[in-house]
Amino acid sequence: MTRYFDDVTVGDTFEAQETEPITRDAILGFARAWDPQTYHVDEIAAKASFAGDISACGVHTLATSMKLAHRSGFFDIQPIVGLGIDELRLLKPVLPGDRLRVRITITAMRPSKSRPGQGIVTNRTELINQAGEVVLHFALSEIVSMRPAG
Repeated sequence: MTRYFDDVTVGDTFEAQETEPITRDAILGFARAWDPQTYHVDEIAAKASFAGDISACGVHTLATSMKLAHRSGFFDIQPIVGLGIDELRLLKPVLPGDRLRVRITITAMRPSKSRPGQGIVTNRTELINQAGEVVLHFALSEIVSMRPAG
């Protein structure tokens, strides 16, 4: 469903209906390719780590949040370009067996001063585990289209 800047308001929330299961194989595969820290790839060493087991690296966790964000309907608001991510925090380790879901809440909106017909939408994206704990959050700002005249 196509939406525009004019169709949403601060406080609107978007949630994906499904969850993303985090498997041991997915953690190991991603970490071996992109972030081979000992506590992500060495299961014996990870037992003595802060998490007590191998844990998904931050980039893997962020990528999971974006995958679920695209399933939430938030990106049905006609995107033009992302402006950046702020306030990124990794709050809890993501472990094998976790099931993650996303919640996106619009926190600010304003018409673009330099681009007529476009607006800036900022949201708070939260990735939440099966226990209801927020494991990651960030603020995302993007330029979106306003409803065409006529």
